Amino acid sequence: MELCPNGELIETLFYPGEPFTEPITRYVFKQILDGLKSVHQEGLVHRDIKPENILFDQEWNIKLADFGFATLSSGREGSGMCQTNLGTPGYKAPEIYTGSPYSGTDADLFACGVILFIMLNHNPPFTEADPKNPYYRRLYGNPASFWKAAA
Repeated sequence: MELCPNGELIETLFYPGEPFTEPITRYVFKQILDGLKSVHQEGLVHRDIKPENILFDQEWNIKLADFGFATLSSGREGSGMCQTNLGTPGYKAPEIYTGSPYSGTDADLFACGVILFIMLNHNPPFTEADPKNPYYRRLYGNPASFWKAAA
């Protein structure tokens, strides 16, 4: 295990009290996507991407951590779909909430989208991507009204 003395993304997100600037967001988010691409190319999915599982090394490079929920991207039956309901509520893809089979790769990318939103807005877009959640329902059903309210 590598030493990551600069802590977790969650700590850095809320340390200065302001959202990340666009250049910093771009720098961090590209590294997150590059790290996740490497995981996916190895035939794995993380399934618990969140700011607490993104660490900074000594040079402020991203390291993905906590692979406790990771599994093969092919899924248990080899269909390419996962079925286990796990992950952190604010970052879980909507398919997981509905109990539908889901692509672990897509679920990882969904979580990245939530993280990107937080980096730029300093708040999450919703507490859960559950169709019962009013903020998620607004984003899914009427995106223009969601973005107007979020602006």
